Amino acid sequence: MLRRLATARSLRVAAASAAASAAGTLAYTSCDASSWSPASYPLALAPPVVASKPGRLQGRSAIVTGAASGMGAASAKLFAAEGAKVAVVDVNGEGAEKVAADIRAAGGDAIGVACDLTDEAQVKAAVKFIEGTYGPCNALFNHAGGLVVKDFLKISLKEWYGLSTL
Repeated sequence: MLRRLATARSLRVAAASAAASAAGTLAYTSCDASSWSPASYPLALAPPVVASKPGRLQGRSAIVTGAASGMGAASAKLFAAEGAKVAVVDVNGEGAEKVAADIRAAGGDAIGVACDLTDEAQVKAAVKFIEGTYGPCNALFNHAGGLVVKDFLKISLKEWYGLSTL
């Protein structure tokens, strides 16, 4: 019974994704539907499908931090795909500008902003610049984070505080 439910749900996921692609809208799941199994979710819950209407963030602005690469960059691009003007903020200024350039190349509106979020003066200057460019911000997606790869007992107090301030 669970396997039939999972198969039926997976088919609905695939059908919704195909329909969204044909309609030119975005469709995504919380995980890869092809790797989903009943054992990976309690109570045999399939990954949800979210189909969105392009442009639902039209006329709004968003700040996405930690957006020079990975999930932060993907999030910035998704905000732009929905019509938002996006400030791509990262300590890696070149990476932030590259993501912003990718968004502009795809027809979106984005700026790259170099900012160390652990420095209050830089954050205030970045927000002032962004609001001067796009007006008041409507959304903040704070994806910035840090990582210290070493034995826990060898982390210095400065490194510990650096992680906790992000």
